[in-house]
Amino acid sequence: MRNLSSFNSPIRTIKRNFREKGPYYIGGAIVIIIILLILLLRGCGPSEMEQRIAMYLQLLNERPDDHLLYQKVAEAYDEIGDFDKAAEAYKKALELKPDNTALYNKLAKAYERQGYNQKASDLYNKAKKAEPDNVQAYINMAKMYEKQGMIDDAINEYKNALKYDPDNKEAKEALERLIKQKKEDDKKPEKIEDDSIDRALEYYKKGLEEEKKENYNKAKKNYHKAIDIYPDMHQSHSRLGELYFNEKEDTKAIKHLKKAINLNPNDANAHFVLGKVYQKKQLYDPAIKEYEKSLEIEPDNAYAYYRLGIIYYLKGKYNKAKELFTKATLLKPDFDKAFYNLGVTEQELNNTSKALKAYKETIKINPSKKYVHFNRGRIYNDQK
Repeated sequence: MRNLSSFNSPIRTIKRNFREKGPYYIGGAIVIIIILLILLLRGCGPSEMEQRIAMYLQLLNERPDDHLLYQKVAEAYDEIGDFDKAAEAYKKALELKPDNTALYNKLAKAYERQGYNQKASDLYNKAKKAEPDNVQAYINMAKMYEKQGMIDDAINEYKNALKYDPDNKEAKEALERLIKQKKEDDKKPEKIEDDSIDRALEYYKKGLEEEKKENYNKAKKNYHKAIDIYPDMHQSHSRLGELYFNEKEDTKAIKHLKKAINLNPNDANAHFVLGKVYQKKQLYDPAIKEYEKSLEIEPDNAYAYYRLGIIYYLKGKYNKAKELFTKATLLKPDFDKAFYNLGVTEQELNNTSKALKAYKETIKINPSKKYVHFNRGRIYNDQK
């Protein structure tokens, strides 16, 4: 059997050609590597996801009462950041399946991401009323309260979660952390109250509204106004950091993300986006640190595991990469890129049967995936 490393992925093909053709190959290789890394680090691009949404919507014409299809549409909109449409699709799924408490949680999350905390709170309460032992609803509500600075309410929700699941690691660790934080805060002198936080919050909400409309410059202006009024508003720094990252202004992104983390070390998204910035700049060790911190706070972030997997793959630590890609697929079973990278990693480890299984899942989710058919074909060819 031929060595799998000679053909299993474009990156490895470049490595082979460099060995064979020597330094004269380096110019073209660098260009290709840069292009591939950009594509690799982009995640699931909007055009690809929009095609998937179109496919789901077409299927809904044939199966208009399929709540799972509406859920898939909602999750796809969630992934590209269109939380308004995600909420609409989750609502439709709930109309068809009103007893599905998991959908209440998902719709609440969509509202929360838009800044509609009261709507989110109402839905989490509905989920708890319909299913009193719905631990995830208590945890989600606790996280929302914590983001709003409502520490006592967050503590109560984590305690409620632990009543029904005493061994829940996420709730136990969060509760311990918040109780410790509250004791430290109680020792600090009280600040003089004014209306600056409320005024800043209004601009922050306007920023979220502009983001929904894809008016990113207006969104940034509102976030900056919020910070001008109340410099310690970590939410505005966090949103600015992500917007600047999306606009490739890495220096500004790092500045605001670090500020957000300094103000609120438990801002999981700020850690995650800062990890993306470092990864883009090939600062892999700092990126790993930020992704791991993000996962300590939100352990169900499949994308953090996926991006960690890419870093460990590029470092040549294939067993670790395999572990991380696998975790990403378990958290997000329709994550085609994670399955594909898992297949490539299994090939690096000469686990051809496992690689084929991962590629099969990739094709099931996304039949148009470019390299997967090629990789499968080469495996079958070598087995002849």
